[in-house]
Amino acid sequence: MKSNNNRLIILFLLGLFFFFTRCEMDPEIIDEPQALVYDPTPYVVSTVFGIPPFPLLNQNPLTIKGVALGRKLFYDPILSADSTLSCSGCHSLTHAFSDSTQFSIGIDGFPGKRNTMPIFNLGYSPYDIGFFWDGRATTLEDQVIMPIQDPLEMHEIMPNVINKLTRSEYYPDLFYEAFGIHEITVENVANALAQFTKSIVSGNSRFDSAMNVPGFYLEQDEVDGSILFDALDGGDCLHCHGINGGLFTDYQYRNNGLDPVFRFVDFVDPGLGAITGDTLDYGKFKTPSLRNIALTAPYMHDGRFATLEEVLDFYSEGVNATPFTDNFMQYAYQGGVQLTADEKAKIIAFLKSLTDEGDPILSGDSTQSCSSCHSVNHAFSDTIQFSIGIDGLPGKRNAMPIYNLGYSPFDNGFFWDGRAITLEDQAIKPIQDPLGMHEIMPNGILKLSRSNFYPEMFYEAFAWKKLRMMILQMQLHNLLNLLYQVIHVTIKQQQENYF
Repeated sequence: MKSNNNRLIILFLLGLFFFFTRCEMDPEIIDEPQALVYDPTPYVVSTVFGIPPFPLLNQNPLTIKGVALGRKLFYDPILSADSTLSCSGCHSLTHAFSDSTQFSIGIDGFPGKRNTMPIFNLGYSPYDIGFFWDGRATTLEDQVIMPIQDPLEMHEIMPNVINKLTRSEYYPDLFYEAFGIHEITVENVANALAQFTKSIVSGNSRFDSAMNVPGFYLEQDEVDGSILFDALDGGDCLHCHGINGGLFTDYQYRNNGLDPVFRFVDFVDPGLGAITGDTLDYGKFKTPSLRNIALTAPYMHDGRFATLEEVLDFYSEGVNATPFTDNFMQYAYQGGVQLTADEKAKIIAFLKSLTDEGDPILSGDSTQSCSSCHSVNHAFSDTIQFSIGIDGLPGKRNAMPIYNLGYSPFDNGFFWDGRAITLEDQAIKPIQDPLGMHEIMPNGILKLSRSNFYPEMFYEAFAWKKLRMMILQMQLHNLLNLLYQVIHVTIKQQQENYF
């Protein structure tokens, strides 16, 4: 009887194996048609080291379906007049959702008038403070559709956008699931794009780790730079770019003395003044966050400075004292804060510590990334004897540097003890290690699939339309392991019965 039961188990598992294998060989997984359901399930913004909890939004609250729809619209060139330029064309993830050129180029080949602002942590901006460099958009919902209609950018009109989305084979369903109405409206296009934009948060930098992780320290020049950054007789940066809960901006509009202008009519770009009509607002622009500042060059509203070195030179010796210069620029009378070359270098070292250090999404509590134990500043290794995992426990071995691994013989193994046969095996073991990131891979895949940008990135990298393929492969792998274990136990029992 026991033997028959084992045979039934094997047949059942083999049946599942061939079912999943057959699905694996299909060119695409085809979902069964399902009735459309409006789904207002709230979207929970990931907890990120170094920034405050995400604020409660009374207007246009985030939902899973709304954020997903906004993400799809953000990366879809359908919003531009000739369907060649998406929002991501000027707001690249590689550059912290900004652009690497002084002025982004629109669909007609013309440059814009201002440098592209990064668009992270916008959900923390006071709701009535305005958006863009000049504050011309009252809300983020207003802001997200302006580039679509700008002749120097996507150069489209909203009625055409609505027509294209309505004729799409999938957008009507996505809008219904997100907002509960079949008609696609300009308001809901704006709501979806704004929800996605608000979901983009930035934190988890080396600076944040130093502030929150016991045993993690900044380099000495970074520490010195942070002190100079705050010092009134140093960089004097704290007034506009103070920590502010980890946001490094006050979200206000200020004139930092860029130009020697003494009459409001002489401003080439009046900034906020053109919106309010107040002559005292001329030359004022919104204070950008310093997070990821190393990735968002060029700098200032007009992208006039190509490097951080040029920015520090300006604040040190190039500030203009004018009737419009902000009062916080208290050293404008002498041209700036008069930093030495060494002081400038240290402040820049500190600013670079504000760059996101990899995504902690793969760890069990979303607080530790791979780069936490493999820092670029230490040749992708760690500075302490044993790296500390998310549960506060030390590992058993020193973190190995991870450069030139592509030269390692493919069958030679990885880690100190060679326990990983391939680099692909090695890469995911720390994720699952209880002394490391302490996560199980199904949870990791689930978090990635719910992310506001990873599905697009996986598609671009591997042409997988869905992370479901990864989930299926993992299920198949687990099934094969279970099948092997049952067969092994069955054979062992039969051998014992035979002998």
